[in-house]
Amino acid sequence: MERIVLEALRACHAPSQALWRACEVAKLRQLAYPRPVLELGCGSDAFGSLILDSIDDAIDINPAAVQRCKQKAPTVYKRVHCMDARHLAFPDNTYMTVFANSVLEHVPDLRVVLVGCFRVLRLGGQLVATFPLLEMNSHLATSCPWYVEARRKQLVHINLLTMKEWAELLGSVGFNSVNFVPYLPGRMCRYWDLLDLPSFVGYGRFTLSAAIRKATLLVPAEFREPLYARMAGFLARLIREASFSDACAAVVIARK
Repeated sequence: MERIVLEALRACHAPSQALWRACEVAKLRQLAYPRPVLELGCGSDAFGSLILDSIDDAIDINPAAVQRCKQKAPTVYKRVHCMDARHLAFPDNTYMTVFANSVLEHVPDLRVVLVGCFRVLRLGGQLVATFPLLEMNSHLATSCPWYVEARRKQLVHINLLTMKEWAELLGSVGFNSVNFVPYLPGRMCRYWDLLDLPSFVGYGRFTLSAAIRKATLLVPAEFREPLYARMAGFLARLIREASFSDACAAVVIARK
């Protein structure tokens, strides 16, 4: 687990993101991803490269993220397209796996996106997606309504559903098998939120966490790596010691 956390720290340079990402990576690496693979929302950090050795197609709505993804993991991503997930410009029955990591909670017109995923999947193909659940709101640093709503807006969480609601929605689209793998227990969600509080100070790109991240990147690698190693050890202990109560985030595997 410590190695996974260290990889996540190197990728995102923020303890809160590394904690969440490491929990995701630990579960996602246990799954199989039949090819061809389409990734939705690859982002500028090319997160999919931490999970898969090869991704046939990836999309992101942000042109700058597309270019950064191409540069960061050119051997992993065969083709990266600037594309809206609500308008997938791929033929029917093209992919065996559609992968979306922490994307579906942010997209408008969620049902339209899921219908598109179902369409481009081959028979027997799978949608593998991670997302926070509605239950996370009960496990933040405080459950005061004003704070919960402020965090929702800051994180741009448009679709926060329960596992039951996700299963019903995916079933209504046509997926005939829907399974969940929880990866973030309530206690770990609270740790994440406490670590992420600097992102709550400021606005947009001008937050305290963004300033800390930029300052960290200015530190020479020979000094930064030992710091990351110590931080990875601490975060890995938190993850190992956490026990599941209420799941606050999950991986879904939905088969066509």
